[in-house]
Amino acid sequence: MAALPSGAAGLWRGARCSSPCLPPPGARAQHGPPRVLEPAGPRACGPCSVLGVPGRDKLVKLVEECRDKSGVDSIASYECDVSNKNDVLATCKSILDKYGQVDVLINNASTYECSNFQDLSLDSIDHMVDVNLKGTMYMTHCILPSMMSAKAGKIIMVNSVAGTGSWTVPGESIYCASKHGQTGFASALANEVREHGITVTSLHPGGIDTPLQVKAGTPDEVRAKFLTAEDVVDAIQYVVNADSRVLVKTINLWRSAFWH
Repeated sequence: MAALPSGAAGLWRGARCSSPCLPPPGARAQHGPPRVLEPAGPRACGPCSVLGVPGRDKLVKLVEECRDKSGVDSIASYECDVSNKNDVLATCKSILDKYGQVDVLINNASTYECSNFQDLSLDSIDHMVDVNLKGTMYMTHCILPSMMSAKAGKIIMVNSVAGTGSWTVPGESIYCASKHGQTGFASALANEVREHGITVTSLHPGGIDTPLQVKAGTPDEVRAKFLTAEDVVDAIQYVVNADSRVLVKTINLWRSAFWH
């Protein structure tokens, strides 16, 4: 089993994954309620390291839930602030020292603040860029060498519809900028590393029915037409299980009512 927290980066080490686990969101989580899929067969993944879930209690609870429902005891967890390069360096070193190699990196950390550009503080601008874009770069930079040495690996960016040209709405200028940056980074990196047997995928979900939408006051009838966390997990699982010779560079996800 593998874990995909929002506000976190997930790493798989072991056999091909039969199913992932999506844990509860953090304080600034962008994606989903918890979900655990039962393994499709007797073979499950090796250790999964979960990074950056805000709050040690949530992290411990998540690991216990994944262990209980997957039957896999070798699931490890690490707290990490992906916007802090020193924290990322230290955490990734611990993981690589223990496991030697990472097969799949899922850059899923994200933060969001809706406000017109001129009303945002410089600290808010820094925070969105540091987490959404630079955090992705930090994590990838630390893990990529182990994949290059193994001549194999998958890097998945849980991006956003805000990282596509079709979504540039007022109030999301910096969020869109950070996600467009992630889109460009993923596309260029994919071309750089494919000769090493590594694939890079940018996943762009539209609106997702999460606690964040409830907090924002999104009406129930609108949320009912949004994607679910399960939809996003299914897309990630597809990429993880895809033939490594196939480069899936971009996946855009919407429920039909919000397709554009």
